[in-house]
Amino acid sequence: MKILLLITVAVFICIPYDALAQRAETFLLPKATTSRQFPKIRKNVNGTLVLTYVQSMGSTAMAYVIVSKDSGMTWSHPQSPGSVPYASIGLQRQPYAIADNQGILHCIWENNKSGEPLRINYSRSTNDGATWSVPVPIDPTSKSAQDFSSIAADNFGNIYVTCLNGDLSLPDGYQHVFLIRSTDRGLTWEPRRRVDQFIAGGGCECCQQNVAVSPNGEVAVVFRSNIGNQRDIFLSRSADQGVSFDVPVLIQSEKWMINACPATGPNLTYDKSGDLHIAWRDSRNSVGKDVAYYAQVPMGSRVTPKNIDLNTGFSESAEYPVPTVLKENPQDVLVVFESSRGVAYSYSKDAGKTFTTQLLDESIVRSSSVCAVFISPGVPFVVWQTQRDGLFDIARAQPTVFVTAVEEQEFEKLFFASASNHLVRITSSGQLISSVTIHNLKGHLINTTSEVSSSIEIPVTSAGVVLVTVTTLEGNSYRKVLLVE
Repeated sequence: MKILLLITVAVFICIPYDALAQRAETFLLPKATTSRQFPKIRKNVNGTLVLTYVQSMGSTAMAYVIVSKDSGMTWSHPQSPGSVPYASIGLQRQPYAIADNQGILHCIWENNKSGEPLRINYSRSTNDGATWSVPVPIDPTSKSAQDFSSIAADNFGNIYVTCLNGDLSLPDGYQHVFLIRSTDRGLTWEPRRRVDQFIAGGGCECCQQNVAVSPNGEVAVVFRSNIGNQRDIFLSRSADQGVSFDVPVLIQSEKWMINACPATGPNLTYDKSGDLHIAWRDSRNSVGKDVAYYAQVPMGSRVTPKNIDLNTGFSESAEYPVPTVLKENPQDVLVVFESSRGVAYSYSKDAGKTFTTQLLDESIVRSSSVCAVFISPGVPFVVWQTQRDGLFDIARAQPTVFVTAVEEQEFEKLFFASASNHLVRITSSGQLISSVTIHNLKGHLINTTSEVSSSIEIPVTSAGVVLVTVTTLEGNSYRKVLLVE
């Protein structure tokens, strides 16, 4: 039997409802005859979820992309933009798709032809993944491998792809981080530009870097360095849509010197205010073990931020942490990661100041490819690969995480809530209600309404404990746990 365990990281001030910490795992798709692996999930500005994964076909793996427009309740039929040599996947190298603000899908993956270096292939879809364009290399002139690619889109039609590349390695002996931009939603691509503007040094040769774009169009790339075997996390930002990048900012607060590539890179995401949330693993020399760290970088800051240890006291080691933030409410921060105890997540209700860590799946301790997005306040959508009848498949969970005592008090100052006869009734003491959503303990949506009123009744199909989220006309959200009888 799997048991969820709860620990406190740093100073925990939230009081969780233990019932909301229940594991809620199902498989995303019907059972297949071959393994599905390496899931990657992203959400665009319109709320569309995009999931990329591969399905093994002997020495070849087919990349697949599916789309959900109802918070993961239903998904489009899987279609493949292209194939990948199965041996090339892993170490954070995998196909990766996103949707831009017009709903166009953009997918990248590393591929190579006989006698040629590894190149980034690209395909796009304008019909929710039903059909895909013929794959093309976005930088066909590169003379060395393009590796560990990442992709992001802004609201102005620009698509950004970053990768490691060794074309400049002859003068200084380092790999470097490059950005390749499209200004017409993937139809054409500009020449690559260097991101890691070090006087000496470059990017760690087999660690993934990641790119993200802020609401105002700032482009950020986070990566692991190699500066004379200093393997620390740095951040580079561009204020001109990827044309030029500033001198990298050191994110890691203590050095990690190692004469080898650790094969683990950082991840990042922006919140609506332009602050960056970054997560990574390192084994800094002062600690001497694998630890998942989180840091928040305020907009424009060039100061090395506080590094928060997410797993010490919970697990002996951690790997591949991925952060996500609820854009509408940056108080909600989630970091998912692998640990020596299994797939886990750390959750913050105070904008990343303190975290609580929980075990999600103890059956897999490595190669889970776990990642997540928020689909509503307090409800993340988590995917990872795990065993299913002797094959790998994609598990999903929507753990309804924590509602604090402070949140309950804030709710009760503004609303009166009651439940009986399979009806939830919400009455406002002043502010107009614009929407109400109700989730069960597994994070599954039970019902929602979008009418504007000071008093709302919403049906609930079955009795039990539910999470009620009320959003006002001003755009503020409030949550309460309620027993439906």
